[in-house]
Amino acid sequence: MTKSRPAERLQRFISSYGMIFVLLMLMLLFTVLTWKEQTPVGRDAGWQVADIILADRAQAVVIVAAGASNAEEAFAQAVEERLTTAGAMVVQSVSGQPADARRAIADALENNITLTHVAISGIASRWTVFDRFDANRIGRRVAPQTYHWPVFAQT
Repeated sequence: MTKSRPAERLQRFISSYGMIFVLLMLMLLFTVLTWKEQTPVGRDAGWQVADIILADRAQAVVIVAAGASNAEEAFAQAVEERLTTAGAMVVQSVSGQPADARRAIADALENNITLTHVAISGIASRWTVFDRFDANRIGRRVAPQTYHWPVFAQT
């Protein structure tokens, strides 16, 4: 019994290109399995936060709060640089622990400085220290906007 021509073509096609389809299916599977919420870090995150603040209010009065890692310090520097260049007032920039952010905000409030924004990194956005202050006096908290992306191919 001879195979029909369409069946032969399909078999040749599968034997020639089947592995590509298997690999594409594996990539799709790993993409779906590793789809997670991502938070920008470092300078890019700092620029994003600064741009959001400047779009909200050009003459902002801001405290910058970030964690203690190198990426967090880069975030704080980027926010401070972009805001001061645009004419906003950065009261204080802190990289460290939640207690450091609490002290910076308390000092500003003791000096009767009403903040318009608190620029916070992705890590600092999880700190509960900001909830202890009157939102009218510390202004809007601005953190990097999260996005969803697969993590299986990241290094």
